[in-house]
Amino acid sequence: MSLSKNKYITYNNLDDVYNELDALYDIAIEKGFDLGEALYSQALHFVDLCYLINEEIQDFIKKYQFCKMFNALPYKSYEDTPKEIVDLFIMINKEIEANQASKIKKNNKGNN
Repeated sequence: MSLSKNKYITYNNLDDVYNELDALYDIAIEKGFDLGEALYSQALHFVDLCYLINEEIQDFIKKYQFCKMFNALPYKSYEDTPKEIVDLFIMINKEIEANQASKIKKNNKGNN
């Protein structure tokens, strides 16, 4: 089911999946949704996440967790850290915080 087109379609390859995610990204931006939560929850309807979360992404998440746990920089200094790594760590942190806020919000609804 294509959530962006609101009709049943066949995804023939991973490029078709990425095109759907691009369309859903645009919709999420337009409607002001949290991108990570929106894309993750919608992707579950049409793709096995193992095709989207590859080993490289898992390695970045592990590096982020290590740096956060041990208060360590991923490189010798901030200046030596590639911009892509800084951007990725910021994105990972933002998604973790959004996930935690969503859990707190759901728990508060359940307690009222």
